[in-house]
Amino acid sequence: GPNRETLTKIWKFFTLNFGLSDAKNRRDSCDGFDICVEAYGGIKYYAMIPNTNEYLNFYEAENFCKDKNKTLSTISSESEQIELSKMAFELSQQNQEGARLWLGLVRKDTKDEFSWRYHVIDENNTKVDVTCDVTEPIFWERDPDAYTEDTDCVILDVDFDHTGNFSNHNISNWEPVDCLKSLNGELGHAHGFLCTDNVPETNKTNTDGTEGKT
Repeated sequence: GPNRETLTKIWKFFTLNFGLSDAKNRRDSCDGFDICVEAYGGIKYYAMIPNTNEYLNFYEAENFCKDKNKTLSTISSESEQIELSKMAFELSQQNQEGARLWLGLVRKDTKDEFSWRYHVIDENNTKVDVTCDVTEPIFWERDPDAYTEDTDCVILDVDFDHTGNFSNHNISNWEPVDCLKSLNGELGHAHGFLCTDNVPETNKTNTDGTEGKT
């Protein structure tokens, strides 16, 4: 069998590529995330809850998604909200505790309105950050206080349901929180994030002169 040095190299490979020490247990089909589902047109949603001592704040989660050619998930319809809530619910059932997952919803100043923040791939195959206002439907379970200094980001918050019945779940579950807080160690909740595949917005010319999607 492989020697200790070989095993160490393999372990380092997984750690560097997936960024989390339990990466070896992730599903290959989900690009290292805990779960994923088809969204539309070949695009997938992804969800992950790291080990407790490796929880990420908003900016760390955002960079984790970006490094894997994804973006923190944004929501523009009730069907998307239901799909992402189901993923959070599944993680809460697997972990038998609530799931708090970062969304791409943030504001620069606590007196500002929240905006979606995500990135797209431009014609130069470069990631470009984009922001847009939150539009209906809005799913606040607890409305943000415009004058509370520690609510500048948003999580999708799902409680563990002992019956395992998603129909009992209220999808109005956006909660404002501190962007820099990992929520590490809060009893009864595991903390993670939701990502969506990047979508190239324009065609680019391939090296062979033909045009095609990036």
